Amino acid sequence: MENKWISAYDLAELVGKSQWWVISRCRSGELPHQKVGRDYRFTPAQVDEIRRMFERRAREAETAPLPGVSPRSRSPYAKSPP
Repeated sequence: MENKWISAYDLAELVGKSQWWVISRCRSGELPHQKVGRDYRFTPAQVDEIRRMFERRAREAETAPLPGVSPRSRSPYAKSPP
């Protein structure tokens, strides 16, 4: 079976980020990757893992409460009764 390696550029296109963003996340250890010479490459399994990370973050962002907004108030600027 042939292994298809994905470049940082191709991964950036898949996740909707810049190539610079992908490389900086690889350097910080946030994204699984393989370093081949000076290039960052991704196996299909790593690409699937990264996609799952993005899907999980998107779901968490949808359900997370807005910062500074009480569930009881309609506005973050609503004043509490004295």
